[in-house]
Amino acid sequence: MKGNGERYILMSSITYAIKAQKLLRQHGIRAFVIRDHEINNDYGCGYAIKIDGTDDTFYAAQRILRAGNIKFREKEDGFE
Repeated sequence: MKGNGERYILMSSITYAIKAQKLLRQHGIRAFVIRDHEINNDYGCGYAIKIDGTDDTFYAAQRILRAGNIKFREKEDGFE
């Protein structure tokens, strides 16, 4: 289990971002919808879910989203 940090899950739309946030919070994961123009330029719609926590939390969030049929692209440790 790696230390705490910020990790991001890139979403395909604001609709999926909000659904993802709601689903993750129902599972006790602190998730925040963010909008960033850098994301928009490089990755599409410009919305992501920010996950604060350990690697275990981040990977659990991905599993939860997959189980909930919420599509995403992941990018860890900020946007390059």
